[in-house]
Amino acid sequence: MGEYGAVVWNLFIPHSRTEFSKEGPDTVGDRQTLVYKYKIEQENSRWTLNMDGKKHSPGHHGKIWIDLETGRALRVEMEATFLPYDFPMATAGGRLEYKDVAIDGVSYLLPSTAENTGCIRDSAVCSRIYVDFRDYQKFSSESTLFTTDSDIDFGQQVPEERQAQPEPQQ
Repeated sequence: MGEYGAVVWNLFIPHSRTEFSKEGPDTVGDRQTLVYKYKIEQENSRWTLNMDGKKHSPGHHGKIWIDLETGRALRVEMEATFLPYDFPMATAGGRLEYKDVAIDGVSYLLPSTAENTGCIRDSAVCSRIYVDFRDYQKFSSESTLFTTDSDIDFGQQVPEERQAQPEPQQ
């Protein structure tokens, strides 16, 4: 699933107790979507922020764009609801967009862009990390496993359950 698959998954798992409210229609690229606002309380959040050796899982809110034709999530925007004063970040947010990508003749819904933003507490310093996903490729390999009998003794006792069983007679 990976980091980007978990963003959408975490919105819909029962543990998150996500509150949804319908906002209305919109488009993502050429796709007709329905937008929902969402909110996850801090005690149910699985979003974890790490900075300067400190971790925090904030409550968050945002929006999700659902493709009307396929029912798949095409965009998610999220923003931390509250970050404690002893946490180095004052704000944190993100946006993730998905699109269909053909790989080896098969279409997959994959991340197309991602953006993370945050501001340092008591500072004018903010950051924006933008990722543009492209050039997806399929990698594959084949392998063959060969086994052989051996008289090599590595000086260890073989547990009974792992000792070779005799071949059935035909």
